[in-house]
Amino acid sequence: MGKGVAIVFTKAPEAGKVKTRLIPGIGSNRATNIYKQLLKKTIHTVRKSDLSEIHLYIDGNINHSFFREIRRRRPVRLYQQQGNDLGQRMFRAFHKVLKKYSYAILIGSDCPGLSTADLNQAKESLAQGMDIVLGPANDGGYYLIGLSKNDVRLFNKIHWGGSTVFDDTMSRVEQLGWQYSILAQHWDLDRTADLLAYIKLRNTGATIY
Repeated sequence: MGKGVAIVFTKAPEAGKVKTRLIPGIGSNRATNIYKQLLKKTIHTVRKSDLSEIHLYIDGNINHSFFREIRRRRPVRLYQQQGNDLGQRMFRAFHKVLKKYSYAILIGSDCPGLSTADLNQAKESLAQGMDIVLGPANDGGYYLIGLSKNDVRLFNKIHWGGSTVFDDTMSRVEQLGWQYSILAQHWDLDRTADLLAYIKLRNTGATIY
């Protein structure tokens, strides 16, 4: 079994630039705090999994004090995202890490329901020969993509943020003839209505920072 790594895509937590769809309902400061909570929870979830390393790929100021604090307290590596759109940035991140690792699992920090079981299942699928693992989100996107090999066609000309991201990606997977595995569906915390589900999750005793 080869060695795998987790890639977490995130943004510098600057007020007014993160969780922008929450801002009209709760204000920029609360939206930023929720973003920070979600990222810390995501890192905690990954650390409990079987993945050996965590690489944070950052959109924005990589020297933000929040990231310095995380790096002091947790064994993570920081990298700058490179590319003109999300697809190009993901492709380049995979291109870099797959030179060293047998497989990589990329996630964001918007999925409160992501569990160590999801990550471990994705890892096992890749370690046992799957080319790609996807975790579908209820908005038509995906909250997780794991690869044991990379291809730019997975990421080119995808309408990121739209409702067909998962379906369009699966069409590319089938065209490539790759072996794939699909995880359970989860929801992303993007809108004010999602806060109710988030609060309910916290009230169940889930670890939230």
